Amino acid sequence: ERSPMEGFSPRLAAAAAKAAVFGRSCGVLDEAWRQLNQAIISRHGGSNAVPPSALEALELLGDETLDYMTKMSSPSALDASSVHRARFESLARAMLRCAAGLQLQGSLSALEGDRLAATLAEDAQDFPDKVKELPARRGDQLAAARRLSERLPEPGTVGTRVEAAASPGSGGGGGPPLGAPDLYEVHANDLELLGERSGFGTVAIYSATGGTKRQEVMVQEISAAYATMPDDLEVLRSELALHVHLRHENVLALLGAITRNSEKACLVLEAVTGGNLHDYLSQSEEPLNPSMAVSFARDIAQGMAYLHSFSIFHRNLETANIFIGEGHCLKISNFGDARARATTEELSGDYMAPELLDDEVLKCDPGKADVYAYAMVLVAILTRQEPWRGLKLSKITAAVLDHHQRPKVPADGGAAPEAVLDVMKQAWSQDPQARPEFSHLVEKLNHRCLRPAEEGDLCAQLSYGWYCYRGLDSVRQDFAEAANWFHLAADQGNALAQFITGVLAEHGKGVAVDQAGAAQWYRLAADQGLSLAQYNLGRCLEAGRGVSPDDAAALRWFHLAAEQGHRKAQAAVSAVEGTGNEVYVDPGEMAGFIRTIADQGNADAQHRMGVMYLTGTGVPMDEQDGMQFIRRAAEQGHLGARISIGVCHARGVGMPEDLAKAVDSYRTAADLDHAPAQFLLGRCYAEGEGVPEDEGEALRWYRLAADQGNSDAQFFLGMHYCGAEIKDEGDGQTKAQREAKTDAEGVGWFRLAAQQKHPQAQWAIGLCYETGIGVTRDFAEALRWLRLSSDQGCLDGMFALGRFYDLGRAMKARNPREGFRLHRLAADQGHAEAQRSVGLKYEIGVKLGKETIIRKSPSDAVRLFRLAADQGYAPAQVNLALCLMKGKGVPVDEVEAVMWLRRAAENGHTDAQFQVAKCYQKLPETPENVEESTLWFHRAAEQGHAQAQFEFATCCELGVGISKDEDKALEFFRLSAKQGNEHAQLGAAVRLLADSKGTSGQSKAAKEAFGYLSQSAGQGNMAAHFNLAMCYLHGVGIRADKREASRHLKATASEGDSQNIQSMMRSLRVV
Repeated sequence: ERSPMEGFSPRLAAAAAKAAVFGRSCGVLDEAWRQLNQAIISRHGGSNAVPPSALEALELLGDETLDYMTKMSSPSALDASSVHRARFESLARAMLRCAAGLQLQGSLSALEGDRLAATLAEDAQDFPDKVKELPARRGDQLAAARRLSERLPEPGTVGTRVEAAASPGSGGGGGPPLGAPDLYEVHANDLELLGERSGFGTVAIYSATGGTKRQEVMVQEISAAYATMPDDLEVLRSELALHVHLRHENVLALLGAITRNSEKACLVLEAVTGGNLHDYLSQSEEPLNPSMAVSFARDIAQGMAYLHSFSIFHRNLETANIFIGEGHCLKISNFGDARARATTEELSGDYMAPELLDDEVLKCDPGKADVYAYAMVLVAILTRQEPWRGLKLSKITAAVLDHHQRPKVPADGGAAPEAVLDVMKQAWSQDPQARPEFSHLVEKLNHRCLRPAEEGDLCAQLSYGWYCYRGLDSVRQDFAEAANWFHLAADQGNALAQFITGVLAEHGKGVAVDQAGAAQWYRLAADQGLSLAQYNLGRCLEAGRGVSPDDAAALRWFHLAAEQGHRKAQAAVSAVEGTGNEVYVDPGEMAGFIRTIADQGNADAQHRMGVMYLTGTGVPMDEQDGMQFIRRAAEQGHLGARISIGVCHARGVGMPEDLAKAVDSYRTAADLDHAPAQFLLGRCYAEGEGVPEDEGEALRWYRLAADQGNSDAQFFLGMHYCGAEIKDEGDGQTKAQREAKTDAEGVGWFRLAAQQKHPQAQWAIGLCYETGIGVTRDFAEALRWLRLSSDQGCLDGMFALGRFYDLGRAMKARNPREGFRLHRLAADQGHAEAQRSVGLKYEIGVKLGKETIIRKSPSDAVRLFRLAADQGYAPAQVNLALCLMKGKGVPVDEVEAVMWLRRAAENGHTDAQFQVAKCYQKLPETPENVEESTLWFHRAAEQGHAQAQFEFATCCELGVGISKDEDKALEFFRLSAKQGNEHAQLGAAVRLLADSKGTSGQSKAAKEAFGYLSQSAGQGNMAAHFNLAMCYLHGVGIRADKREASRHLKATASEGDSQNIQSMMRSLRVV
C-alpha cells in the first residue's frame, strides 16, 4: 500500500516525520513511530538521509504551508479550494504541534515560538477564519500541547495519528478533524424517500431539521454487514470527512451520510438528471456519436485526475459507478477504499487489472489499477457492452494473465474514436508502470479533440472554444482562438455559441469591437429563446448600441427574458415600468413574436403563448389552443406550465374541473422547491380544495414559499397573523400582549411582500398604519403605502386612498373631489365597496363649502347600488332595498326590496336580518311566518344587533316561534341591555324580579334588577319609573325610601291613569 505521506512532497514528509519524533515530550513515542519515520525518510532520501533538525522541521512545515497558500490563490486550484483548505489546516496544526513540543523540551524559546506563530498568522490574514485562530502566544501553544497529550492514543496505536497529521482533510493533533462526522452526519428523519428510480437507485427529498430548503438527492445504502462493524465504520467516517469537501464537475458530490444508525446507514449524494452510465449504454446498440465518446472519455479522466491529485483512489471504477448529469456531463461515484467496500457487494472482474487478478502479487498500486479500469470503461463506451460480456472470473483471469488478451473493440469509426482508442490502449498496458497518469490522459484527449472540432463537430467546437477561453486542463488561454471556435459553432446555429460570439464582439475579446455585429448575434440567439441573449439585445435596443434605439422593442425582449427568471431583465422591466413613461407594446405584435419562438420549441414561450390564448391577450380566446401550448411546455419539464395545468384543473378551464389533479400538479412542483407551487398548495389546504382543510399544513407551505421570497405567500401569512384567533398559551402574557405580537409578525410579512411591490400587501400595511394594528398608528406612513398600492392599480388601495382624501387624513385639507375620482375609478373596474361609496355620494350629493362637488342623482345611486349588489355586497343590497321601498331613483317595488333584503341577510348583514324578521312579523300570523321571524331575529341577535336581541328575548320568554325558554330570554335581555336598549333593560329587570320572588329583597338578582330599572328609567322609560317606585316602596334591591318612590311616581303621573297615581301618592303621605 502507498504510504499516507505519498501525496505530499519529500520535504514535508521528512518534516512531518520529524514532528512525530518530537512527540516524545507527550509520552507517545514508540517503535511504530520510529519505523514510520525511517520508512518515509528512506522513500524520499535513502537510508543515509539525515533527519532535519528541530528548527529545520519547523521551517519545512512553514514553507509547505505557504506553498499551499500560494496554490490556493491560483485559478487551477479553485475547484479544489475546500480540500486545499483542509490540507492547509492540517499543516498549520502540525506546525503548532511541533512548536509546542519543542517549547516543552526547551529546544525552542518562547520568543521564537511566538515569532513563528505570529508570522503564520500574518501570512494567513486572507486565508480561512480557522487559520487566523492559531494561537499567537506561548501560553496558547502550551495549552494546545497539553490538550494534544490528552487526546493522543496509547503507545502501539499511534500509527493512525501520523496518518491523520498528513492526510488531506484530517485535523492532525490540534483538535477535531475538518469535516468531522458531526459536520456531514444527517438525521434519518430529514430524508423523505420517494422510492426506486431506474438507473438512479433510491431517490429522496432532503430537508435539514429546522431548515426550509428541500432538495432532491440520491440515497446509497451502506451494506448491513459493514454498518455493524465499528472499526470499519470508523475508517469509512475518516474517508467521508474528506470526501464531503470534494467538489468537481465530474465527481458526484457527497452531501452527507447516516453512519450513527446502523439500520438506516447510507450515503446522501447529489441528484443527477440521468441514470448511471451502464444503463445508458445498454439502451441501444448503435455506436455513440464520436464527439460524445470523446466527451465521456475526457469527463471520466478529468474526474479521476482530480481524485488522484488528493491520493484518493477509486478501487472500483466501472460504468455502474458513473452517473450522467445535466448536459451529459459524467460524474464519478463510489470511490475510496472503505467507501467502495461499504457500498459494493462484489467487485466486477471485467474491470480488474492483471495485478489484482494475480494471487501471487501481494501489493499493487491502486492508482495504476484505476487507470486499467478506466480503459475497460472506455471499452464499454465504444462497444455499448460490458468489457468481457458476462465471462466468469476464471476465464477473464486466464485471458488477461495467461494470454495478455483484451476485450474486442472497433478498430475504425473516425477521428474521435481513434483518440479514445489510443488512450485506451495505453491505459490497459500489462505493465502497471507503463500506464500513464490521468493528468497525462486529460492532456492527450484535449489535444486529440481538436480534430473533430476542425471537421465541424459542434460539440467539439463548443468544448474546445471554452477550454481556450478559460485556459482549462493544459489548454493555453487564447481569446482569439476561443472566438474562432465559438464563431464556427455559431455559424451552425447554436444559440449559446451565438450569444458568446456576441459578447466577445461587444467587448472586443479576441476580436475587434463590433457593436452592430454583437447585436446581430444576440438577435439570432434571442430568437431561439436564450434569455441571456434576450436581455443583452434589450440593452442594445435601449441604448441604441449597434442598432437604432427602440424602447418598446427593448421592453419586449426584457419581458421575455424576465419570464424565464433572468434577474437583471426583471429589474430592467421594473425600472422601465416604474418610471411612468408610456412604453406601449401592441399585444397582437407581442403574441406574434412569442408564437414564433414557441413554434421553435422554446418551453417558456410555449407556456406564455398558452396563457395568452386562455386570457385572450393579443389573440382570440381559445381554451383548446391554450392548453395545447401549455401541455407542450409541460412535456419539456417546464414547472410553470405544470402549475398552469393545475390551475386549469382547479378552475375547469380547457378541461373538466378536478381539484385532486390540481393538487397533484402543485405538489409535484412544490416538492422541487418551486415557490409559486408551494403557495398554491398552501391555498388548497387553507380552503380545503382537493385535500382536507388543514390550517397547519397550509401555513407550512406558505412559509416554505415565503422563505423563498414568494410575495403572495408572504401576503397570506400576514393576513393569517393579523387575523389570527388569540389563544392562551400559558406563557404569562396577557391576551393584548399576544395579540400585539401576532399582529407585529403579520405586519412583518406584509412588509416583505410590500417591498417586492405586492399591491395587496402595500394596501394591507397601509391599513395597519391607519388603524395601529401591529405598528404605531401613523396616517402619513399609511398614506405613503396606499399611494404605492393605488399607483399599481390595486382597487382596494385605490378605495382606501379615496377615503383618506375624503377625510383629509395626513393632508392639509379634505379633498372630496380627488376622493370621488379615485372611488369612481375603482367602481368603474368593478370594486363593489367603491360602487356603493359613489352611489351614496350620488344619493345625497357632496358639497365643499358652497361649492357643489357632486350633484344629487338618485338614479345614478340606484345604478351603482345595483352593480355592487349583483356582486353579493350586502351593504349595497340593503341600500338598493331601501331605495326600492321608498321609491328613490326607482319606482316603488316592495317585493324586489324584500328580495334584496333577504339576500343581504343571507350574506350575514345584521340590519338586513333584523329587517327581514320585521317583514315576516307584518305578514299574516301563520306558524311558518312566526318561525321565520324568530329565526332572523336570532341570527341578527347572535351578531350583536341590540334591538334583535330584545325581540328574540321576548320570543323566548313568550314562546313565540320557539320553545319557551326563560333562561335564554334573560341571557339575550342582558346582552341587549348592555348595549343600552331601554326595553331590554326593563325586560331583564322584570325577569330578574320574577326569579327573585320569595327571596330577600336585597338578593343579588334584586340588586341587578334595580340597576337595570335605573338605567331604563334614566332613558325616560315610564314603566321603569313605576317599577323603580315599587322597588323603593318595598325595599327591593335598595333600602326602602318613600320619598324616592313618590319622586318616580311623579315622573309617571303625566302618563297613564294620573288619578290613580295621585291617590297612591296621598296614601304614602308624601308632601
